[in-house]
Amino acid sequence: MGRADKVPVNLLLSIPRLRSALAVASLCLLPLAATRAQTITWANPGTGSYDAGSNWVGGFVPQSFNDIAVNNGGTVQISNTADVSNATIDNSSTIELLPGLVTYFTPDQVYLGSSGTGTLIIGSEAMAATGEVYAGFGASGNGVITMNGGTLSPFDFYAGYEGSATINMINGSTLESTTGWVGYVAGSTGTVNLDASTWTISEQGQPRGLRVGYAGEG
Repeated sequence: MGRADKVPVNLLLSIPRLRSALAVASLCLLPLAATRAQTITWANPGTGSYDAGSNWVGGFVPQSFNDIAVNNGGTVQISNTADVSNATIDNSSTIELLPGLVTYFTPDQVYLGSSGTGTLIIGSEAMAATGEVYAGFGASGNGVITMNGGTLSPFDFYAGYEGSATINMINGSTLESTTGWVGYVAGSTGTVNLDASTWTISEQGQPRGLRVGYAGEG
């Protein structure tokens, strides 16, 4: 009797079922794999919650490995933790961090205004911690940041990178950065208005300089 004749009948019968189960499992993983490293675009032209998948193209809430694009004139409201790779806000669109200590936005980079206006609103006690903020990123772009008692903590901060930027901080708002540039590239303009608020520029506790009108106007 050969070795194949000794295989239990119940095992032979289970092999097709096992193959089918593996095929189904592979199909189930496809939507998740498709979202990896992709840009997720905001679909709602009005105001809606970041955490609702129906507000995003494809029905997925962005993950930490995704870039996000808000460029349809809509407003994304964040009320919990939102962790993404890069965030682009343009064409009269807005990301709003609602007031509260649990509101936390942590993108690697924020690009406000590539060819239109991009707005970031930070409410009381909310915080945005990021690597770089480019307000007025494109030459024809306009970046607007409005803070009302919130905190913005980037590594590098550009108010007017290639385009124009207006930063308004009131009611004890805090901007903490390692570098600060107002009017970075020739032709750019930046305006920063502080009302009972602070902008601290330092690295490892040591003060660093603020560059106003570096090549543009500030």
